[in-house]
Amino acid sequence: MKLSSESANFLEVVSSCMELVKRLKLSAGPTVFVGASNWHVTSSLIIDRLSEVYAEYKDLIQPVQVAIYEMKLGIFLAVSTTVEREYLKKVDGENSQRILRCRFVRAI
Repeated sequence: MKLSSESANFLEVVSSCMELVKRLKLSAGPTVFVGASNWHVTSSLIIDRLSEVYAEYKDLIQPVQVAIYEMKLGIFLAVSTTVEREYLKKVDGENSQRILRCRFVRAI
């Protein structure tokens, strides 16, 4: 029964992740970034809890943990893309194209 309630909690985490991505597509306000930060903390707590409480069921919990790690990566990439998009909106078109063409030269 306890694993069933943990599964329900995981479903809530997935739903909140999907909602967060939808909000990121609409706006890049500070509340969205706070939500992303909170989601990362919550997901890390779930991963830790699964490791501690269900350590003897690694074959069951590891795929769930990997899925959570992948969602964390996805949220990070979505936030990074949103920040980049907002920054490029602030920079005028000519400068943004110059920034995108810029190449980093390694000093010898």
